[in-house]
Amino acid sequence: MENGMESRYDVIPAAEQWQLRHGGEIVSEHEWQDDAIEAGRAAARANAPSELVIHGTDGQIQAESIFEDSEDMA
Repeated sequence: MENGMESRYDVIPAAEQWQLRHGGEIVSEHEWQDDAIEAGRAAARANAPSELVIHGTDGQIQAESIFEDSEDMA
């Protein structure tokens, strides 16, 4: 990754649901975007250093969060 992150998680729209993906693999599927975001935050925190990238219904990036290590997660 350009920014040196070891892990990147993406929340993306897929058909009638939202997916959390890591390295192109589906980690989990959710009915609601908010649920996928929460799952993404948990995964990114647990696997820091990492990045969470949230995409909108049009596929464009809406937000990005960086998780550096467990000490920064207070």
